[in-house]
Amino acid sequence: MRKNGFTLVETLVVLGVLTVVAALTLTLSMQSLNGYAVRSERDVVVSLLQKARSQSMTTIHKVAWGVCLDTVTAQYILFRDEYVAGSSSNERTDASSGVVVHSVPNTFLCDHGGLVFSLLAGTTSPVVLTVTQNGRSNTISINYEGTIDW
Repeated sequence: MRKNGFTLVETLVVLGVLTVVAALTLTLSMQSLNGYAVRSERDVVVSLLQKARSQSMTTIHKVAWGVCLDTVTAQYILFRDEYVAGSSSNERTDASSGVVVHSVPNTFLCDHGGLVFSLLAGTTSPVVLTVTQNGRSNTISINYEGTIDW
């Protein structure tokens, strides 16, 4: 006499397959989330660089504009003319935790004066920025003409 239903072996095989699928899905979603964090931070940096260059070229307040990373407060700072800590004209944007921005040369750091775009022309000194988190990285390049590539 045959009974309808699943055997213990069949049930365990199905549970094993479902566990493998769930583990793969979780791994892929975590990798996607890490990639999103790096891309999001890169987009913030690019947006600030474009804003500084645009304001320098359109002579907002008739001064050059720049951007720097304050590693002490973990903030990006959009500044006028030259970086002065604590200036009321500085616009601050929080950097994401766990994301590291490395600059070659170090001109992007506030300790080194930041990256300043010249008035009208929007030119600057060339720099390569690398945004990194959990082994994933994105590169932003600024050439001497002020062109921002990412």
